[in-house]
Amino acid sequence: MFLTKCITLCATILLCSNHVISVNVHMNGDIIIGATFHIKNNGESGYTAKFFKSGIEDLEVFYYAIDKVNTLNLVPGVKFGGHAVDSNDVKMDEAAFTQFTQIRDAKEETEKPMFLGVIDGSRGNYSAIIKSKLTMLNIPTLVVPNSPAVFFDKSEYNMVAKTFTTVFNDYNPLIAILKKMNVNKVQVIVSDAKRRKHILDFLIQNGIQTEKVHQLKYPQNDECETVVNELIAHKSIRTVLLFNQHVDACIFDFVNKKQPKNDFQWISDHSIGVMQLSGYESMVKGLISVNVAPVGIARPNQLPEFKSIKNYSMTLTPNNNKRNIWFREFFEDQFNCYSGRLNRSETRIRCGDNIKFQNERDIFYETILNGVYAFAYAFKNAWLYKCGKTFGICKELREMNGEQFFNDYLMKVNFT
Repeated sequence: MFLTKCITLCATILLCSNHVISVNVHMNGDIIIGATFHIKNNGESGYTAKFFKSGIEDLEVFYYAIDKVNTLNLVPGVKFGGHAVDSNDVKMDEAAFTQFTQIRDAKEETEKPMFLGVIDGSRGNYSAIIKSKLTMLNIPTLVVPNSPAVFFDKSEYNMVAKTFTTVFNDYNPLIAILKKMNVNKVQVIVSDAKRRKHILDFLIQNGIQTEKVHQLKYPQNDECETVVNELIAHKSIRTVLLFNQHVDACIFDFVNKKQPKNDFQWISDHSIGVMQLSGYESMVKGLISVNVAPVGIARPNQLPEFKSIKNYSMTLTPNNNKRNIWFREFFEDQFNCYSGRLNRSETRIRCGDNIKFQNERDIFYETILNGVYAFAYAFKNAWLYKCGKTFGICKELREMNGEQFFNDYLMKVNFT
């Protein structure tokens, strides 16, 4: 008889030569979704805290998403669980991945959970190592962003997909517009040329020469006027790319005041509101706005779960958050307090109810939610096809391999 397992917490420490090599957090369930996040700081330069707050925050959104999926009762008699490892442990010892394969390879035993794949939230060189290893192990993987740099990642692996769009994909429509207009030289307004170098290089790679790059971080009148004077001085280049929405109104205002003889062709990589154009209608005639904000980080406060995740995070304390084995030590380190038993020799303050954990990774909430939901709905579709609404997990579903799940179900999930 199919047994429904309740969601509980199990923390495991693997030992090798008397040294701890990895710690994982396991939420029991009939279906397990794996995850890797950058949790502990093993001496990375420029960072003094014991833990990466961003990794703890992402992990809590992962937990939250699994909780939400379980409230939907997508597959009767089936609960989803999670198994998270620290990407630092994988970097030090790739054997940590056996935690995933052990769960996966035991799936054909009726009472054992099925393993669907991994949500990879690692970063930098860690991410490349992890994605390569997961590909070798034929584990379906969905990559979630951990920093803005990931939106410039061009790497591709078998059975690995992203829960977001890269900057290069997002800027293709803008490139197409410029080529359609036979424009191959532009002026560009950016807040920081160094941070936008990937995009500027991408333009050049596609035959668009950035003849003049104007840096303008804030809408200060004297600086805006200087930039406008430089725009006008380049008489032969009238196409201007607007890559900093905070200075649009300031630029339009000074162009309007100076009334140059030749009009500019304005093209922005963001939406421009009607209020910003008010009074400048004739001057901005023909403006083209291409909203290229990567999927998953645009207007996070409009995400339905935004407030709910914020509120959930603020309820977490070292004493009630039992399922995150790293949380107590992280909390104490983050707020310089202690949460154990009363100790008269302890110099830190007690971690009282007035100290709240704030999850500030809101621009990445959606991508982690999408990852967990994609795995869950892909499994539901596989269950419908292979089990015909039979209660629980049928034999045919257990025999499905990772490649089939990835290609036939995970890659066909559509939330629109």
